[in-house]
Amino acid sequence: ARSVRAPRLRRRPPIAMAALLLLLAAGLLGAPAGSSCAPEDGGACAADEKSLLQIRKDKEDKVMSAKSPEHICRNLVVFLDGSGNELNKSCAWLPNKTCESNIALLWRLTAEVPESSQLTHYEPGVAWSGSVGENFNSGVGTKTHMLNSYAWLAQHYEACDEIMLFGFSRGTLSARMLQGMIHRVGLAKPGYVSEAVGAHFGRDKDAAMSFKASDKAWPGVRVKFMGLFDSVLRTLLHPVKHRNIESFRMKLTSSVDNLAHAIALGEYREIFQAAELYTHPSTLATQVWFLGGHGDVGGCRPNTPLARIAGGWMADEAVKAGFLLPPDWRGRPEMRADVLGDASTENGLGGVATMLGGVELERALRIATVRDPARCRAELGKKDEKILLHQSVKDRMDLNPGWVPVQWCCKEAKSAMDRIGIDFVSNDHYDAARAAPRGAAVPSWIELSFGRLESADTSELMAGSPEYFLRLTNWHTDSGRQPPGHEGAGRGCCSSVTAYPHEGERPAVRNVGSWWRPSYKADVNFSGVEAVLPYEPAMANYVMIELHEDDFFSDDDFLGRAQIMYSEFGEWKTLSLGGGAALQARADPIFTDKDAETLLGPGDYAACRWLDETSHMSRDTMCRPSGMDFSWLLGSGVGNPVSCADMVEDVTTGAL
Repeated sequence: ARSVRAPRLRRRPPIAMAALLLLLAAGLLGAPAGSSCAPEDGGACAADEKSLLQIRKDKEDKVMSAKSPEHICRNLVVFLDGSGNELNKSCAWLPNKTCESNIALLWRLTAEVPESSQLTHYEPGVAWSGSVGENFNSGVGTKTHMLNSYAWLAQHYEACDEIMLFGFSRGTLSARMLQGMIHRVGLAKPGYVSEAVGAHFGRDKDAAMSFKASDKAWPGVRVKFMGLFDSVLRTLLHPVKHRNIESFRMKLTSSVDNLAHAIALGEYREIFQAAELYTHPSTLATQVWFLGGHGDVGGCRPNTPLARIAGGWMADEAVKAGFLLPPDWRGRPEMRADVLGDASTENGLGGVATMLGGVELERALRIATVRDPARCRAELGKKDEKILLHQSVKDRMDLNPGWVPVQWCCKEAKSAMDRIGIDFVSNDHYDAARAAPRGAAVPSWIELSFGRLESADTSELMAGSPEYFLRLTNWHTDSGRQPPGHEGAGRGCCSSVTAYPHEGERPAVRNVGSWWRPSYKADVNFSGVEAVLPYEPAMANYVMIELHEDDFFSDDDFLGRAQIMYSEFGEWKTLSLGGGAALQARADPIFTDKDAETLLGPGDYAACRWLDETSHMSRDTMCRPSGMDFSWLLGSGVGNPVSCADMVEDVTTGAL
């Protein structure tokens, strides 16, 4: 559920001109302020560890005492995406390709988890449209992210629920603000969110403490897990308009139990500067450096196999803390990781700078600097801790002779890292990817085979006999675990194809009732029928099979649906299609266009892939008049041809 926007926050009075110039210089030139590395909570590093654990235990006891005996403890998970990222986001330069982030991927995977165990909330990034420059510079989207998510948590939280936060890019700032607000004023009960906002952003510290201790806030609320993808520093927030940056309270507090932070080793743009974060001594924190740039780690580029290395590591870390995912998530096609995937920062500086607006940001985007993993180790309390690089960094050096991280080419950075020491760490998801044969082929198509349909409902009582057909579609589950609205083949998925029994196969109708109260069922042989769908792991995770009936009284009666998950390929399944109907079906991967064409014959069916690799327009090589059924092409929408003979690309409009 989307939460309503909270009132705009009050700003502090303007600060002195000298301080203003200092902030501006820090934002543009990347010069760290003198205290930028130091802990911000007044010496919490020196707190006694035993006393911290005792305080946490006392808080947990207080939480359990407030728990309703009927309530089952759940996870409440908030996903905060980065600027310009949203669900089903397409790459403008690659039609029919998606650029969804790791945040969106994790959110999709949770769709298969029962809501009785885990509720989720997704916040898209600041949209790259309209007055985006104003939104970016003012940080409106960042505050709105946080306040929307806080209101959602307040609406759904009950005592003993566990809160988990995921963020990418500026979404990490929102996540940090959110845990800071929970730490300062607690989590408001329904009806008291506005009062909590006022107490948090007000100047009166006593008011914040009073609200947290009152009956208007839940007692002892903590953040069980925070997962951050490349958490950018303050330079990404406008130094003038965010003169009251401290009021956002982004420092990580003792209210966070577990932190996982994936950091991009290869990002060089100063405006996307990131480093390891200071964490409270009571927080179990793991911060690891990964291949690639900001978008490679967060996953907002189309070369997803590289991004899935960081995404899989984050999922493994979250699962350790109680995050729920489908049991087979590591083997899903959308989680495929490739250590040799393209690694680079985004191209096209001019367009990005224009979109963000303002000369100062364009200048900042042109400043390049090598990230320094050794920076501020003492101030972070990690003087004696080695720098953690992901195992994929070492594997890429081994598999690609001559390639090294950019830090290896910067004498000062590499020397500092060597002095501190480097450890390479791995995780279950990546280990499974390493064990897979190099160059393993990725399917291009899905072959669907069928057996007998038994005990299908029928309303046929008069002359003639019913006709049964199957509607086959790629789908992706959403948060409600229901099929989404039909988006058409132009999106790269969701193109339906209709399959009938072979010619001459008639239903065998039988009366399963009595002579005075008849009830009819039908058996139909679909054996030998083959159908081909595009393999679309970026947009789908199962094939939906619907059973329909045409009879004397009505056309296209929907009887039921079932599904074959992408993870269930290679074995026969008995699908329950409503009213006791059962159908034998099987899905298998196909790796080349030629193999797909070879298995199709007269009476078989194919739904086509709509992408021409030369022109990047919608076209397909499989739709050739060879006795196949092309009824799927006749739907409504711009560019749909009347017949295969009309399937000619218009190079001006890109339509078929």
